[in-house]
Amino acid sequence: MKRLLVSLAGTAVAVLILGAGVAGAQAYPPGAQPSGCTLSVGPSAAATGATVTVSTTGDCDTAGFVPGSAVVITFASTPVTVGTTTAGSNGGISTSVKIPADATPGEHTITASGPAASGGTLALRATIVVTGPATPLAFTGSSSVGPELWIGMGAVAVGSLFVVGGRRRSRATVSARS
Repeated sequence: MKRLLVSLAGTAVAVLILGAGVAGAQAYPPGAQPSGCTLSVGPSAAATGATVTVSTTGDCDTAGFVPGSAVVITFASTPVTVGTTTAGSNGGISTSVKIPADATPGEHTITASGPAASGGTLALRATIVVTGPATPLAFTGSSSVGPELWIGMGAVAVGSLFVVGGRRRSRATVSARS
C-alpha cells in the first residue's frame, strides 16, 4: 500500500512538472503572421535566358495582393526587374518571366511585390536554381540528303550482290564436291 501511494505521488509530481513546461499557442506580432498566399516558380530549375512561370497559390483572397494592382517581379542575387503583372480578382498572380542571360549558376530568389489586400506592401518570395546557359545541340548532319541517300542505297545494293554471289559460289562448290 505504501509503495502504491509513493508511486502515485511520484506520477502526480511528474505530470505537474512536465505539464508546466507546455506553452499555449503564441500570437504573432501584427504583420509577422505567415501569409496564406505563397509564391511558386515553375520549373524550379532553369537555364539562363529560359522562361519560367511565377504564380501564387493558397489563400490569396485575404492574404494576397490588392485585386487589379500592379505587381513587380524581381530576380535577385543582384536585383533585376524581370516583369510586371496585374493581380487578379482573387489577389493572386500568374505570369511568365525570363531568367536574365547574365545570371550566375546557383540558387536565386524571385520576389513578387505590390500592395497587400490587408494594407501595406506584400513581398512574396520563391527560390529558383539557375543551371547556366542553355547550350544548343551541335549540328552534326547535313541539310541535303539527295546525294548521300543515293550513295548509301547503292552501297547496300552492291553489298547485297556480293552476298548473293558468294552464296551461289559456295553452293556450286559444294555441289561439285558431291
